[in-house]
Amino acid sequence: MKQFFILFFLFGAIATGIYSCNKKSCDKVFCGSNRQCFEGECYCADGLEGDSCNQYANKKYARDYIVYETQCQGGQGYPGGSPYQTHIDSFPNYRYRLRLSNFLNMGIEVTAYIRTDKANRGNSIEIPQQNLGGIQVYGVGTYSPMDRRITMNIEYSVGSVGYACTHVFYPQ
Repeated sequence: MKQFFILFFLFGAIATGIYSCNKKSCDKVFCGSNRQCFEGECYCADGLEGDSCNQYANKKYARDYIVYETQCQGGQGYPGGSPYQTHIDSFPNYRYRLRLSNFLNMGIEVTAYIRTDKANRGNSIEIPQQNLGGIQVYGVGTYSPMDRRITMNIEYSVGSVGYACTHVFYPQ
């Protein structure tokens, strides 16, 4: 019986050791300046990119765009559909913050944020939920470094009617 408990204890210790070895942790990882740890690996903090994480990611977004709405779902009288022009500004003092003007071709401005993680490396953009004069808006998307295009899934409502569309921003 004593041997059974010893074997059981030994098996449990080995299983626990194997599990903990597979589980990546940031407890003992030092990433250095402007970096964050995720599952044991370092990556740039939100809004930063580059080998040394010292370049502001928001600068690559700042320019004029032509935006096309596609794959829209929503109520009757859908207000969009035609391509429209917008401009994205970066904020010099906020490395992860952006301002989109003439958003939805409705003359409104929204604030967006650049999100960085292991997978997207500063190429993820989020519009947190905002109420802009009766227009509710929320969106998430990605930036393509190859062609500098942004693709966003945007949900918005005008009054009591809601819409969900994909917006593709083409740089000008």
